Amino acid sequence: MTFPEFYPHYLELHANPWCRRTHVFGLLAEAPLLGIAAVTQIWWLLALAPLVLYGFAWAGHFLFAHNHPASFEHPLWSMIGYWRMMAEMATGKVSW
Repeated sequence: MTFPEFYPHYLELHANPWCRRTHVFGLLAEAPLLGIAAVTQIWWLLALAPLVLYGFAWAGHFLFAHNHPASFEHPLWSMIGYWRMMAEMATGKVSW
């Protein structure tokens, strides 16, 4: 499966606006953690970053979209899809 074939499926899994919003909340919660790790040089905090990001994202799938995260089946395409969806949300192509 190519990414252009995968991305429409990724967007279907994120059709619920609250699911998409939890993905944004995860990114916003992760950013200060990364900043704190960089400033304090407490590098083990970086291990928490994926837990924060995925925790919010997966909660969105289970609580709002009632489906499974794409990362379970296609981790690489899912990561690329996440950043593309974030960019499209930032530019208004995908709604919040």
